Amino acid sequence: MNNYEKEIYQYFTEESHFRKMIAISQHALVVKRQLMSEFWESLLKELENRVSENYKEWEVSTYGDFTISWGKILIHKLHHKDRGEDNLPLLAIGIQRIMDRQYPFYGIFLNNKTKKYNVEDVISYIRNIEVIKDWSQDNDKWWPRWKMAECDFRNEDDYVKILPEKREVTINSICNSLVNLIELLSDEMDNIYTRKK
Repeated sequence: MNNYEKEIYQYFTEESHFRKMIAISQHALVVKRQLMSEFWESLLKELENRVSENYKEWEVSTYGDFTISWGKILIHKLHHKDRGEDNLPLLAIGIQRIMDRQYPFYGIFLNNKTKKYNVEDVISYIRNIEVIKDWSQDNDKWWPRWKMAECDFRNEDDYVKILPEKREVTINSICNSLVNLIELLSDEMDNIYTRKK
């Protein structure tokens, strides 16, 4: 044990402190889960408001349970009506949370459950779009280019960014990033969409 751990140990092994520690630890998961739920609900509401007020040719949709795992918020053009076999849009700008990693990331979403695209060609096209060329990529075909949002919930300190008194600033920043993508990539989204077979 280092000195800090020794101090913590001594502090929490006093009976009154020990009881408080147990009570707090039992509620920590509930509080974190509720913070996460409120964060995603508020993010969705803010995105819906901004898109409906300023981007009439776009629509916001949710897929999966984004408050728990693998859910996503997708923003897609209304005239891009084709869907994949899973009823998700073929192409969208979106944000997703991954359960095991806990962090939200955003980028261009490409639906792989379709035969309407040559997926490899479209992925290559997306990865070469200049304004997102330096973004992350991996072997994932659903998100050819992506960027982490400013919250990484693997880091407990990042929950501070979504506490009620700080949440609005974080949500505004993430919404600004997504809306910026709408503006930067509107024409590119049409170009990609027309690459259907």
